[in-house]
Amino acid sequence: MLPDPDQPSLATRIGALVACAVIGLITGGIGTFAHQSAWSLLGLRVPIGLIAALVAVGCLIAGLRLVLDSRLHAGLASAGVITAIGLLAMPGPSGSALLPANPAGLAWTIVPAVLIAVILGWPRLPQRRDSEPAGVRWNTAGGEDSIQ
Repeated sequence: MLPDPDQPSLATRIGALVACAVIGLITGGIGTFAHQSAWSLLGLRVPIGLIAALVAVGCLIAGLRLVLDSRLHAGLASAGVITAIGLLAMPGPSGSALLPANPAGLAWTIVPAVLIAVILGWPRLPQRRDSEPAGVRWNTAGGEDSIQ
């Protein structure tokens, strides 16, 4: 029996899974380094790094979940994000930590996990039905007035 040409090979599928985990690690690492960045706006400290990192994590996981229609790829990317945050939260050899015990650090340790749980736990969206009514066809060969 010949393999289906529309289905990716086993090596391609494994490579995609590994790539999702690596992208999650990179996203979690960049977020861990950037989450302490803040701007001062009208006398208020706006945690722009934390906001950008959370948006990046949310977009990554939701995008994988929507585009690939699978929880496996998004779950591996999520594992990468959580692993990066956990590894970089531990103090280094000099005793310094990348996640200080301040509000931004605490938010970066908790909110991504909650966000990931919500995105992965969200029910599967139903498939879109054909949005075009059956009686309307577009004939593009006849110019602008070619709706039949």
